[in-house]
Amino acid sequence: MRHASRRLITVAAVPLLFLATACGSDDKKEDAKSAGATGAQTPGAESTGGGSAGGSSGGSASTPAGGANAGSGGGSNGGGKTLTTAQLTSALVAAGDLPSGWTVEPDEEDEPTGASKASTPACQPLADLLNASGPVKGVGRASAELQTTSAPTTTYNVGLLSFPSGEAAKVLAAAKKAVPSCAEFTADSDGTMVTYKVALAAGAKAGDESLGLSVNMSAEGMTFDAPIVFVRSGSVLVGAQGLDMNGSSAKPIDNAVIKAQVEKIAAAQKS
Repeated sequence: MRHASRRLITVAAVPLLFLATACGSDDKKEDAKSAGATGAQTPGAESTGGGSAGGSSGGSASTPAGGANAGSGGGSNGGGKTLTTAQLTSALVAAGDLPSGWTVEPDEEDEPTGASKASTPACQPLADLLNASGPVKGVGRASAELQTTSAPTTTYNVGLLSFPSGEAAKVLAAAKKAVPSCAEFTADSDGTMVTYKVALAAGAKAGDESLGLSVNMSAEGMTFDAPIVFVRSGSVLVGAQGLDMNGSSAKPIDNAVIKAQVEKIAAAQKS
């Protein structure tokens, strides 16, 4: 389960996408998964008005305002400079880039995850996004763990994944298309069967386009919720998720953090 939690974040637990890549304190995340067993509310539900990711199976995902939007970066089709792992690592947000109260710890061991095979073929693009896997391989990757004094029990993960020119837009578009048909699906992640319950949530006001999700993940008798947002900046996908260490529903990451991260990526792409 430790590896499964890393995938959901990048962060989710990112590690969902790269959230797959984004993993900080493993001991804390193990505690959070146990504490979050069943009954947690959909993260970010109050702020987005979206349906619960842990609702009844078989329903279509609702679409709150901003769930999937064009961002604010002018609608780039995903071209531009493809950043390497070293360049992405340099472009990660630092505490000095963020509002007061935030701390940032880069992940020194950011490794790719194995493939995740969805039980429903239509949901495979979404499983690929949440697990940073799939037929299109990333060129570079980096991630960091963030915390803020305004939410001391929540750990946030931010993951960056760069693609060949034009591919990032295709990956995000395929996942967006899959969401309405994938309110609930299972996937085999390195031999662990994981059940995902997904609903659209508020997207970020940054980058070229974004996708906000409320994700409930269950595996091996443990369940937890995570608010996740993906943002595309040219050929780079940014994934950010939150996980409350007490098992409660985490608040979505502040848009100011996403905006700062996207600005640093855009600067690196222009350099």
